[in-house]
Amino acid sequence: MVDRGLTPTMNGWERSYQPITVEDLQRLSQLAHAALKSLFDRKEYSSQFASRLRCICLGQGSAMHFFDGVTGIKDFDLWCFFEKFGNAAFPHRWRGNADFGLSSHGRWPGDPDAFTGRRIDLMGRSIPIAEGDELDGIRRWLKDNRDRTNTPGLLAKKCLVGIWPERFIGQSVWRETTQKS
Repeated sequence: MVDRGLTPTMNGWERSYQPITVEDLQRLSQLAHAALKSLFDRKEYSSQFASRLRCICLGQGSAMHFFDGVTGIKDFDLWCFFEKFGNAAFPHRWRGNADFGLSSHGRWPGDPDAFTGRRIDLMGRSIPIAEGDELDGIRRWLKDNRDRTNTPGLLAKKCLVGIWPERFIGQSVWRETTQKS
């Protein structure tokens, strides 16, 4: 691992500066699907969204690191976007966690010892998005709400990278610097 002036601890590195590879994105997708399956199996209300998952994106600082290679990775934030229907909303307070496991990214020393690798935080939102219109749907949602202080406003300040469906892997879904208009 590269030490960019940060001191390694006994348990790991504050941030990983290793590149995020396509294989890493594929692994994140698999772990996200497993966490969602667990949610859907446990919570009847949430299970109605199982068939409405449209896109999973890597977000925030780890997405910025994917593009610039210098931000560093504290953890992986994954955003799961579901097609909105009726008055039903994906439980916006749900937050799943997963362990990326052993990798060149190490682990954040502040995480519980149960994590052997970088922590993955998963969040979900139901938005106006349709199958076949995934990226444009997410971009519209961010653009229409980017001046707010809630989730879309905060997400619009950074980046989103597609990780699922596979055809979007590694694609820029949103980069604040290119979405000003």
